[in-house]
Amino acid sequence: MSGFELIQTGGNDRLWRLDGQSAEYVEEESTAVLCGVTLTYYRTDAPETILTGDSGEIEPGGRNVRVWGSVHVETMDGRVLETPELVWDESLEVFATDCVAVLTVPDSLGSTVMTGRGVVLGRDLGSASGVDVRESFTAVYSGVVPTE
Repeated sequence: MSGFELIQTGGNDRLWRLDGQSAEYVEEESTAVLCGVTLTYYRTDAPETILTGDSGEIEPGGRNVRVWGSVHVETMDGRVLETPELVWDESLEVFATDCVAVLTVPDSLGSTVMTGRGVVLGRDLGSASGVDVRESFTAVYSGVVPTE
């Protein structure tokens, strides 16, 4: 089928919306496989975080989504996560990957680029206390470092 859409609501507010350019339902696995994935998360019914990827799969029950192929996640405040594969775990409300991931966090003077393998991040792509790196980790800051 073409033009797939799935919306999760809580009360009167949209929580997230999953769009696919096309989809195929795999009955024996109770999953839907999507091409051209866009997953938008909302806060008070306004977009907060947008995830895109080449392909994706809605796991049984529709709560978890796995996306692969040039996965790009961007928040409205400019944080960006790039990785080859990412899983959204609805029960924990986290993004997780065992692949290499690059997280770019802007600030008023520049940006920090963190690279690691196996990260777990909140829907807003976390903060320093919300980033869990399972293996290797590298951080590079580009910007002005104030001196006092």
